[in-house]
Amino acid sequence: MKRILALLIAVSMMILAFSLVACGETPVESTPSGSSGSTASTESTKATDPTSGSSETTASSETSASTPEDTTSSSGGTEEPEDLDGNSKHPDYMDVNFGGATFTFATQDGWTGGWDTYEIYAEATGDDNILDEAIIRRNQTVEKLYNCQIKEIKGTEVKGPVEMVKDDIALGKCTYNFFMALWSLYSAPENALNIKNLDINLEHSWWDQKYIDCFTTNVDGIEHLTTISGDFNLITMDSIVALFVNKNLYDQLRSTGKITEDLFGAVKEGKWTIDMMMNIINEAAMDVDGDSVMTYYKDDIFGFVCDHNIKIGFGLFYGMGGNCTTKDDTGKQISVNSTNADLQHFSDIGDKIVEFFKNPGAQYVDGGSGEDERLIVQSIADGIALFIPEYLFRLHSTEEYVNYGVDPTETPLSVVPFPKYDETQEEYYSYVCNRAYGLRISPTNTNLADIANFLEVFGFHSQKLLYPEYINYLKTQCLCDKDAGEILDIIIKARTYDFAVFMSSSFVGFSEETVTSGKNKLATRMVAAQEAPYNTKLGEYFDQLRKITY
Repeated sequence: MKRILALLIAVSMMILAFSLVACGETPVESTPSGSSGSTASTESTKATDPTSGSSETTASSETSASTPEDTTSSSGGTEEPEDLDGNSKHPDYMDVNFGGATFTFATQDGWTGGWDTYEIYAEATGDDNILDEAIIRRNQTVEKLYNCQIKEIKGTEVKGPVEMVKDDIALGKCTYNFFMALWSLYSAPENALNIKNLDINLEHSWWDQKYIDCFTTNVDGIEHLTTISGDFNLITMDSIVALFVNKNLYDQLRSTGKITEDLFGAVKEGKWTIDMMMNIINEAAMDVDGDSVMTYYKDDIFGFVCDHNIKIGFGLFYGMGGNCTTKDDTGKQISVNSTNADLQHFSDIGDKIVEFFKNPGAQYVDGGSGEDERLIVQSIADGIALFIPEYLFRLHSTEEYVNYGVDPTETPLSVVPFPKYDETQEEYYSYVCNRAYGLRISPTNTNLADIANFLEVFGFHSQKLLYPEYINYLKTQCLCDKDAGEILDIIIKARTYDFAVFMSSSFVGFSEETVTSGKNKLATRMVAAQEAPYNTKLGEYFDQLRKITY
């Protein structure tokens, strides 16, 4: 039940009545194939296994996906001609015909955190949402145009995709062509093929250029890239951490003059800074019950609420231009240090984080339990918080919201990026958390020409038929105002990767320790002390890359 909050500005109280705005339908879980598939080969015949995920390989000409403006690609790279709509073959791949081969993905399922793969395969149920329809249409189009089938086999929490492919390697067979799994972006790279050895144009706009740059490293003169992402990989977009805004609360406080800054205008003009955020948080805070004590989850309103999770520490650190990893002249990842980075800026970021959490309008819930995370989600829905830090995944992870006792259709949400350090910072940075995962290629594949061509056409048609509908879904059915849609584009295009995040380095953990301790753990001497241990950890990873023979 939504709280009815007393609001009378003249006497320091306000009446807030939260209107219920329906944000639309919610995602439906896909029901993927569960049987094993053949390896990709131009010599294979068309699969007839009824569990392979597609009994018909014809794409309906009557189902046309809308293409919202400015959502063709989020990845950068070489732009494609504007007249390519994804319903016909890409002009560079007109001669591609896979001869009925099946391309099989091993994907994540059953993980208790709820981050299962959903963007590879979906089955029509008659009650499909925009995302499921886009996935189905993308797959049918690729299958029809290039004479192939797309299949998904989901792992479990006990045996996930990495273990499934390891079994294939041990047995000398190729059940899976590709695999996508949590925590596997950098782990065990020797069990994945080096994508740099494939005939793939990594400059195509459907590949995520920032991702490729992060995960490409030069070891002993050899460039290695064992994971790839692009517009097909919605989980990576979901893993971006942003600031959720209770739109009703903001509008009420703004209309009464309690909040003086134009939050959304500032974001669009590039003027959204940490100082402005602290000011808004201070303005939004209200001692509603009048007892002169700001008490969380009593009746009082906080400008910002977060829990013990890493989202806030990392979000502020990266948002203000921090990073832990750079590359040397050869292209190998190395730790930042006093010669290749501005460590004084790191210390300045730490000072801002400490100042941020001294603001009485910011509430830090430090219980270290799942209950805290539930309360944070509820706090924005109930009008207790103006801002919370959250994954974009939460926008459409209906099941998690319901488990938390929150109806996502009743709370109009907007989103903004984490703020800049100051207005001289040229761009926003949206931290991508380590729940993101990309695609890896099984080294047991033999027909690498087909593998390369399939990835290219799969990426291209995902850019045209899937990614625009993902953005359309978030904008029209998860977010409920035009500002949120425009700013969502800013957030996604500003996404940033740091190799240290995916290695779970204690280096980047200093930003979270600064939040929890209230002391600047990003001071220059503390950061400098992490250079040697982080480089040692990177060295262990490079040793794994040296084992790759394919």
